[in-house]
Amino acid sequence: MKIKFTKIGFILFLGITFSGCTKELEQKVTQLEKDKTELQSEIEQKNKYVEEITAAMNDIQGTLSAIRQKQQTVSKATTDIESTPKNSSTELKQNIIDGLTDIDNYILENRKKMAQLQSKMNEYRKKMNDYKSKMEGLEVLVSNLQSTIVQKEQEITQLKTEVERLNVEVKNLTVKVTEKESVIQQQESELRKGYYIVSTEEQLKEKGVIKKQGGFLGIGRATVTGSDFDVTHFTRIDILSFTELKVSAAKEDVKVLTNHETASYEIIEAADKTSTLKIKNPTRFWEKSKFLIITTD
Repeated sequence: MKIKFTKIGFILFLGITFSGCTKELEQKVTQLEKDKTELQSEIEQKNKYVEEITAAMNDIQGTLSAIRQKQQTVSKATTDIESTPKNSSTELKQNIIDGLTDIDNYILENRKKMAQLQSKMNEYRKKMNDYKSKMEGLEVLVSNLQSTIVQKEQEITQLKTEVERLNVEVKNLTVKVTEKESVIQQQESELRKGYYIVSTEEQLKEKGVIKKQGGFLGIGRATVTGSDFDVTHFTRIDILSFTELKVSAAKEDVKVLTNHETASYEIIEAADKTSTLKIKNPTRFWEKSKFLIITTD
C-alpha cells in the first residue's frame, strides 16, 4: 500500500509540474500580447508622423512654387520697366518691391517650416530607432517563446509517457493488493471458522466422532474424540459471532466433550427442560479447539 500511495503522489506531482509549465507559457503569451499592442500603437504613431511630414513637404513645395511665380513676376516687371513711361514706372517699381517682399516672406516661412520638418524628422528617427529596438526585442521574445513551447511539448510528452507507465504500475499494484486482500480475507475466514455437533453418544460413535478407549472388561473406559472424523457431520460457524447454542436436553444430560476453558462458557437450563450453552469469552473458549462436541444423554 505504501508503494501505491507513493506512485499516486508522484502522479499528482507530475500534474502540478504540468500546471506550472502551462502557467509559465500563459505569462509569456500575455507579455507577447502586451508588446504586440504597444507595437501596433507605435505603428499607428509612425503612420501619423509620415502623414505630417508628407503634409509639411507638400506645404513647403507649395511655398516654393509661389516663390517661383513671384520671381517670374518680378523678373517680368524688371524687364518692362525699361520700356515703360516714367509716370507708370513708379507703379512697376512698387510691384517689384512688393514681389521681393513676398519672396522674402515666403523664404522666411519656408525656413520655419523646414526647421519644423527637420524637428519632426529627428523625432521620427528616434521613434524608428525605438521601434527597431522593440522589434528586435519582440523577435527575441518570440524566438524564446517558440523554444520554450518546443521544450514544454517535449516535457509534456515525457510526462505523458511517465504517467502511462505509472498508471500501468498502479493498475498492477491494485491487482496485487486486491489479491492480497482476498487472501487475507480468506485467512481471516479460516481463523474464524469453527464447528459444532450435538447428538447422542451412540450416534456420535457411529459417525466416528467419538470412541471409547482404555479400561478393563468395560470398566473405566473413557470417551474421547476421534482423530479422523468427517467434518461434514458438523455445522460450520463464525466463532466470533457464535455466542450461544440451544440444546434440546436437560442441563444434567448436556456434556461438552471437547476441550474448552470452563470459565469461558456456561450452560443454562430453561423451564421446558431445554438448555442453552452461552459463550462468555469466545477467544478463550475456542483457544484450544475449533470443534465443539456435545452429547445429550
